[in-house]
Amino acid sequence: RNSVEKINPFLFKTPVDIVFTNATPERKFVKQLCKKDNAKKITAWLKSRNQSYYSIEYSISIKSHTKQAHFNPDFFLKVNSGDKEYIIVVEIKDDGDYSEENKAKFKWATKHFWDLNKELKEIGINQQYIFHFLSPNDYDAFFDYLRNGKLIKGVFKSNLDIELKIN
Repeated sequence: RNSVEKINPFLFKTPVDIVFTNATPERKFVKQLCKKDNAKKITAWLKSRNQSYYSIEYSISIKSHTKQAHFNPDFFLKVNSGDKEYIIVVEIKDDGDYSEENKAKFKWATKHFWDLNKELKEIGINQQYIFHFLSPNDYDAFFDYLRNGKLIKGVFKSNLDIELKIN
C-alpha cells in the first residue's frame, strides 16, 4: 500500500486499471509515462508480466557450457506517427547494470527485433519495433527524444544500449 500512487486516468494510457512494478527503476519509469507532456506523445503502453507475455530467447556462455533462457521486456509503448505505428520495447535495469547476462539479452533481443522489422516490411505491414535497455540515468533523455520525435527515428541510444552492445 505504501507504493500505491493515484494517477490522472487521462494520462494513464494503459488498458489495465493497475500496474505492478518490481523495483524503483520501473516505478520511476511509470511516473514518467504518466507525465502530461510524455503521455501526449504515447498512444498506449503496457507493463508486461515477468513471465509468459512476450518472451525472447537468448543464450549465454558460462565457463564451459551454454545456458538457454528467456526474458520478457518490461514495457511496450505504442506511438503513432503519420500512417506508421511504432512499438518501443523497453527493458528496465538499474544504472550501470552491464552484466554478461544483460549483454546476451541485448544481443538476442536486438537480433529478434531486427528480424521482425525485416519481415514486417517484406509483407507490407507499416509497423516498426524499436528496442532499448534503459536505466533511470537516461529517463530524461529518453522522454526528451520521445517528445521531440527523435526516438522513433532511431537516433536515441541509452548508456546501457552503448555499454551492452557486443562488438
